[in-house]
Amino acid sequence: MLKSSVSAKLVTVFCLLLFVSISVGYLTLSMLNRVGEQGNAVGARLAPLGDAAMEIKLTATHAHLLFEVIMSGDAGESIDEVWDLLNETKFYANAILNGGSNEEGSFYPTQSA
Repeated sequence: MLKSSVSAKLVTVFCLLLFVSISVGYLTLSMLNRVGEQGNAVGARLAPLGDAAMEIKLTATHAHLLFEVIMSGDAGESIDEVWDLLNETKFYANAILNGGSNEEGSFYPTQSA
């Protein structure tokens, strides 16, 4: 009688541990799935904003350097190119604030105020 009660207790504890292990595994899998989905959403929304910020830096710097060349007396450069670069910079700044799209992709507006 003592053996059967010990084996019954062992089976009960084993089943309980099995249930806990399966429950924890399921919760872990569902949380990993959720984190993966959120990671994809964040990447799709925030990566273009980083690209837009980089483009702002590049185009504004290029416009600045080109303007310096023009101001130093180089007649071979056109001020229209500077204005085009500044307009491109303005587009990316507006795309960060309000959203937009161009040949590089779509930009979602930023959520921060």
